[in-house]
Amino acid sequence: MTGAGYQLVRTPSIPGVLKPGRLYVSNRYQTASHLCPCGCGSRVVTPLGSGQWAIQMGWFTATLHPSIGNWHLPCRSHYWIRKNQVVWAGLMTEEHIERNRRSDRQDILQIHNKDGKFGGSDSHGNDPYPPKG
Repeated sequence: MTGAGYQLVRTPSIPGVLKPGRLYVSNRYQTASHLCPCGCGSRVVTPLGSGQWAIQMGWFTATLHPSIGNWHLPCRSHYWIRKNQVVWAGLMTEEHIERNRRSDRQDILQIHNKDGKFGGSDSHGNDPYPPKG
């Protein structure tokens, strides 16, 4: 089921007060933020990058992947943003939520080892951090 949509706003930094119906994207801070589409007024922050969310942007549209599950909010909303449109996903059980959290933690650890070096499957484990050059 498709719901309300967002207007893409490219910005150097995310504003302190978000307006309804706007998806703010900061390339500088690798973050996208918006107000929850359920109407609860909660601020939703999606970090962009490896092990987080990916964004595809056109001139006026944005698609975020994977889905956004706001398990920490009272509304517990779950949806995708595809070409600025909210596509509602089904509710998830506590078991599904916990499985996703474990998977997310594992993905992040695989990409960024505890010592701060990159450790992804395409890494040789000795990548400098911070990068040289």
